[in-house]
Amino acid sequence: MNYTDEDKKRLADYIKKQTKSGFDITTIRNFLISNRYSSSLVDASIDSIYGNSNIPKSHIPKKSSHKLIAIAVLSLIIIIGLTFGLIKFFDEDRTGENSNNRIERTPLGSQNDFKKDDKIKQGTQDTVHQTVSNDINNDIKDVNEKYVQDISNTEDEQNAVVYELTILEIDDFINQNSEQESQKLCSELKDQYKRNSCYKKTAIKFDKTEYCENIDKINLRDNCYFIFAFAGKTQFCEKIEDTYQRLTCNSYGKARLGENL
Repeated sequence: MNYTDEDKKRLADYIKKQTKSGFDITTIRNFLISNRYSSSLVDASIDSIYGNSNIPKSHIPKKSSHKLIAIAVLSLIIIIGLTFGLIKFFDEDRTGENSNNRIERTPLGSQNDFKKDDKIKQGTQDTVHQTVSNDINNDIKDVNEKYVQDISNTEDEQNAVVYELTILEIDDFINQNSEQESQKLCSELKDQYKRNSCYKKTAIKFDKTEYCENIDKINLRDNCYFIFAFAGKTQFCEKIEDTYQRLTCNSYGKARLGENL
């Protein structure tokens, strides 16, 4: 069972060349096994040709969006600060002008009345300033909360990426664990090619053709049944959907029956 991805690729290239030359996959497989190639390497090479693997791309957080949010927050603070400063500047300027006008036009005996009015206006201005300040703080708080939430969502998405075993690791797992554990592993795999390969290896390891039925790629499922037929259970030839492979399987079954007679 010890072989590398390079071994599998090299053998897959050979199989492709032979199929283009007119040889069927069954004949090629039997030839390779009879020439001391391991059945696991041969089957893995065949699977790599007829199977397809849709490996999910890991999500990459969009850091640029975080920078834009931070810049937006800083810009908002600067604009609000400038607006607040201009409001305060013009209010103080008008207050000073009104105060000077009152001093020039008002008799000394009425100064206390104007001081009282100034205190009332000052209290009103303080209330306005406090309201503006509260609004600014609330805006900043909302933006910060959204920024933190965006980061939290990104981290959740990163944590949601689940590692799946490689084909070789799946093979080793099935060889070292029980049928129930192997079946559970196959059902939990998200990648279609890995899941189909897992079911086929489980079927062969525990000699149970019902696992072939779980393979959702016709050519791989046919190959699973053919392996059992090649081992002597020729009744499974009828489960093969590909007409050419089914006829080949039946012919092989008749040949074996003739040898036994």
